[in-house]
Amino acid sequence: MTDDAESLPPAPAPVASPPARPLARGAFGTSLHLADLIAATAVTVTVFLFWGGALWLCARGTQHVGRFVYSYALAIPLLVALHLWRLRGRIDWGSLAASTFLVWSLKFVVTVPLYHLLAPTVAPRIVPRDAPAGAGEVSAPAYAASSTFTGTTLRGRVVDAAGAPMVGAAVWLDDVSEGRRAEPRTGGAALEVHIAGGRIDPRLATATVGETLAAANRDPVRHLLHGRADGRSLLQRPLPPVQGAERIAPRVAIPVREPGRIELSCDPAAPCGRAWILVFRHPYHTITGEDGHFELAHAPSAPRFAVARVRGASLVQSRPRVERGALGLTLGVTNELP
Repeated sequence: MTDDAESLPPAPAPVASPPARPLARGAFGTSLHLADLIAATAVTVTVFLFWGGALWLCARGTQHVGRFVYSYALAIPLLVALHLWRLRGRIDWGSLAASTFLVWSLKFVVTVPLYHLLAPTVAPRIVPRDAPAGAGEVSAPAYAASSTFTGTTLRGRVVDAAGAPMVGAAVWLDDVSEGRRAEPRTGGAALEVHIAGGRIDPRLATATVGETLAAANRDPVRHLLHGRADGRSLLQRPLPPVQGAERIAPRVAIPVREPGRIELSCDPAAPCGRAWILVFRHPYHTITGEDGHFELAHAPSAPRFAVARVRGASLVQSRPRVERGALGLTLGVTNELP
């Protein structure tokens, strides 16, 4: 028995387990490589630019809430996957929080200038010069109105560079400091725009501060009317569809409280195109009729004209060349700016 015990081999020494592999510090303490952070930022920026359609192709008034929310939220699962890959199935929650904050910060720095450069909702625009300070690109002169101001009557026509009449263009006097007090529309009627066949009509109108805009929907579907001025939202009004066999179009009254340029559009779910209303403090504005004719009564001397018209999906504005003739004024439009 003693001999058998002596013949047994000695017990093997215990093998020490290898020390745990420390978590990689990575770039900026995120446990990820710099290339990982750049790639994650690039993916989130791409989603921001193309979620729901290319940012620069969206209509004015389009809401971009989903574009912001989904592009930021995507960073979290994307970074979790990168951590599991780099750390071989492990996650360091502190590093994950640091990398998320860093990617969000990089995305913010990149997307803010891209949004202001590409989004039509905040693209720089030209507005009538009598817009108030802060509501447009140019400060407004004060306007002294009088019911006894006489002035003169300006008549003429507006033509384009080829000499063709411009029908439905807006004509107004710029830099007006004094003149006639604005009279209410005939019969006290409001300025009316309506939606029919998925289109706002008229596409261009003028108004004076204090008037009321009456919006009516003649379509069988509900529209959500948006109004924007200088990149900020002025109104959102639901317009119910026509009602009953007589197809009565419900009207919504919208007061016009300040001068500037109002751009109307509808929710993308039921689009209606775009239209513009130019609002002034003074009454020297109108829309050209047949053959491009216009008339401005009780106008001050030495007028400075401006003209705007809808071209395609944009509103373009110009300072016309003024020629006086036996039949009145001819406003020649050459250079037009969006």
